[in-house]
Amino acid sequence: MLNKTAPLLVILAGCMWGAIGTFVRIMSAMGLDSTTIVECRIFGAMLMLVAGLLIYDKKLLNIKVKDIWIFIGAGLLCTALFNTFYNIAINELTLSLAAILLCTAPFFVILLARVFFGEKITSRKIKTLLLAFCGCVLVCGIFDQGATLSVRGILIGILAGIDYAFFSIFARVAINKGYHTLTISTWSFICASLGLALFTNWGRLATLVTAAPLSMGGLLFLHALIGTAAPYILYTVALNYIETGRAAILSCSEPVSATVLGYLLYQETLSLYALTGMVMVLAALIVLSRPEAEKPARDTAA
Repeated sequence: MLNKTAPLLVILAGCMWGAIGTFVRIMSAMGLDSTTIVECRIFGAMLMLVAGLLIYDKKLLNIKVKDIWIFIGAGLLCTALFNTFYNIAINELTLSLAAILLCTAPFFVILLARVFFGEKITSRKIKTLLLAFCGCVLVCGIFDQGATLSVRGILIGILAGIDYAFFSIFARVAINKGYHTLTISTWSFICASLGLALFTNWGRLATLVTAAPLSMGGLLFLHALIGTAAPYILYTVALNYIETGRAAILSCSEPVSATVLGYLLYQETLSLYALTGMVMVLAALIVLSRPEAEKPARDTAA
């Protein structure tokens, strides 16, 4: 069953990640810096998963000491840095442009997956990736008149894309070693949260929570659930059933989600270019979601 629905899980994860920008802008307006916002999201997701595993199956919290480097890589080098870079890009660019820069990740993922795991770079992957990426470029509004671009924001956004790509690689290594999806996500969040804790403005966060415990608590909960816990679990589950490169391309649903939310909530431009780009991205996702037809074996009989 999951073999057929795995592509949909990645697309749903991408849509959830596309909502991160909305939370970031709300919390930035409250005076929280990028690192603190990331820590709120990851720490909250970590608490959810640890609590869930303590109830569901404590054994899933067990890992081998020799494998801790995998989770440090997935957590600190990927999850923590990726989210921090992405938050900075969101505040310097439009939601759609920040999201589009993450779509550079599949290029890196496909190359890295080929190097480390021997995954084939098929013509189908290349064609759908180019279609999705071109669509994302149109979605971001880079060709719209009057569009302003921040060089610093673009460079940071590309760094976010590179970090995002490496999470797929570390997650695949953990899966190949037999670790459960929940174990991978939980320990990645633990490592990321511990690293970010040193740079978090806990005082400002405590002030906001004390002033409005219910509304702020609800915001933090939804931010952690929608922005991190749920999408990371969905994405990592899907990696058990589909190739790393294919999953990375399917996550290009993120800029479409971010663009729609930017239009609805912040009146960001939704031009004909953007609409055309959305159609291109959706077309690529539909094609890639379908199972690849196997070539009939040749008759080798004499």
